[in-house]
Amino acid sequence: VGFLNALYALDGKVVSKQQLAEEAIYIEQEMIKENVGSQDQVHAAFGGINVVRFSSSSIQVNPLVVDDEKRVLLENSLMVFFTGLTRHAHEVVKEQIEKTVSTSNDEYLDVMHQMVDEAVKVCSDAKPDELLQELGKMMNEGWRLKKSLSSKITNSLIDDAYLRALSAGAYGGKLSGAGGGGFLTLLVHPDQQEKVRMALSDLLEVKLKLDDMGSSIIYIK
Repeated sequence: VGFLNALYALDGKVVSKQQLAEEAIYIEQEMIKENVGSQDQVHAAFGGINVVRFSSSSIQVNPLVVDDEKRVLLENSLMVFFTGLTRHAHEVVKEQIEKTVSTSNDEYLDVMHQMVDEAVKVCSDAKPDELLQELGKMMNEGWRLKKSLSSKITNSLIDDAYLRALSAGAYGGKLSGAGGGGFLTLLVHPDQQEKVRMALSDLLEVKLKLDDMGSSIIYIK
């Protein structure tokens, strides 16, 4: 997404975030023939907290309205740790795609799809002191379902780190991206974060903030 945006800028063109996302997906999936999904490209192009709905003919991105108090709480409650494991998403997702095409993943995917509207309702209706607990439960359930999509999504090291985080006070979490390694994202109340940090002291913590801009040109020579 960023590379496309830079190329357009070099050519003196400004393109929409929708075009950046769709062209990045096309390049990865159709031209390079990688086994990758479509969510990361949309996140990178748009930024922000969104409800993204995919169909066979379109991608709709609708910003999720979250009041300032909840947004600050969410941002301050996210913790990310590098598992120390690297992997090629192409290889991890291959089995998941095969199982999805065969419809053997339908049961898990249907539940995960239903959880989207549930999460939107929680963000809208839950009080700040309930928000983290409710979203944490959903992340925990989402991670359980995601692990069912492919045998390559998790392993004993990742499962151990996740259980340590929960025991230390994390409400829930999941591996970001395809799975098999990469980054473990956790939802942890600020009061419990030092305990989680100590429990995962063998992993590298990565600081983060929510971004509203998406891919942006910040310098033109």
